Amino acid sequence: MSSLTPTTEANVYGSVRVKYYPTTGGKRVAQIQAFDHPVFRRSGWIERDKPGEDESPEQMFAGEHTDPALLRERALRRAKIAAFDLIACNPDLDAFCTFTFDPSKFDRTSYDDVYKALSIWAGNRVQRRGLKYVLVPEYHETHRDVYGDAIHFHALCTSEALDLVRAISPYDGHPLTEHGRAVYNISSWRYGFSTAMLVKASETDRDKVTKYIYKYMGKQGGQKIGGRYYLHGGDLATPTYKVYDDLSEVDVDLDAAKYNRVSDIDGAGVYSEWSFI
Repeated sequence: MSSLTPTTEANVYGSVRVKYYPTTGGKRVAQIQAFDHPVFRRSGWIERDKPGEDESPEQMFAGEHTDPALLRERALRRAKIAAFDLIACNPDLDAFCTFTFDPSKFDRTSYDDVYKALSIWAGNRVQRRGLKYVLVPEYHETHRDVYGDAIHFHALCTSEALDLVRAISPYDGHPLTEHGRAVYNISSWRYGFSTAMLVKASETDRDKVTKYIYKYMGKQGGQKIGGRYYLHGGDLATPTYKVYDDLSEVDVDLDAAKYNRVSDIDGAGVYSEWSFI
């Protein structure tokens, strides 16, 4: 006779889910989500019709939507959280870069054209130099009357995989700075213009950059460029999750949270959330 524990709601689900980000030599709590009853599926159990890891609590229990605007909003939110997690989990993404394309060589309004060049360059750096990156496409905000919907990319990359050289002003020959930080060019980027600025290593500065990218992804009004909100590559670390029965099992000071909210969701119970980033 089998001695396996029967599969019940009590041992499949817990009421608290914690997201952890890796750190040097350990991990840190990024977010805590809690309901007043078990709703979060424990790792290893067969997936059921329960909340997804990247859903807001309202979306978890909202059922299926067909409204295109709501679907776009949910897709954008998931993409922003996924990009945020990748950046926060990889502190060696320490160079904030911009990549543009020479209009004499590329149709900059064609995503396929610019993406082909970008993917060749990035793939080569991943294979040969261990590049890691998270890229966000954007339309140029200036000279749209001349260039149309020209595309460029902003990115966070690993600086050690880039060929950085100090950017020099074409007007006075002095090294360029921005907000007191050195500006670099990427010598291996030969498809157009490039800049890079190094991100400070402290968690506070990295969190600021991560939040900036999160907000930045919403600038296109929920629009995908080339069918994507962002691109990523290389050996990127990802967050881990653990489900608990009760908040008392989580070793963390809730008063240290940077954001907290409590919501009474119709038909679902009381939801609480703490964010530490």
